[in-house]
Amino acid sequence: MSLFAVLLPRFPEHELTGELADRLHVWTMRLCLAWDWTAERIDVRPDRLEITLVLPPEESPAHAIQELRDGLSERVLRAFPELLTDLPSHRFWASSYLLRAGPPPPAQDVDVFIQATRRAQTGPLRP
Repeated sequence: MSLFAVLLPRFPEHELTGELADRLHVWTMRLCLAWDWTAERIDVRPDRLEITLVLPPEESPAHAIQELRDGLSERVLRAFPELLTDLPSHRFWASSYLLRAGPPPPAQDVDVFIQATRRAQTGPLRP
């Protein structure tokens, strides 16, 4: 089964650039190898990680994404311990993620997901 996922850093100011972006790509490949998944596409952008995976038939997509989030969070915080100041939960990624079966959705759908996630993080606006 092929699936598309988007992970967002918990804090928008934690941009996925430079050394962090390079390492995320490598770590994602290694986690896929360790779990026997095939990464068809890994796209590390400053505001998100997009990945298209092919999972074995017996693998639950939700389990795969949880393992990916946990494994990447652990590696990010070990390599960049200064981020722990903002992340006492040890969770680098936002709670919400986009997960769809099949190919990547239109870019507009991804943008709507990102906006909705960031809006939910700020809570209701006060007058």
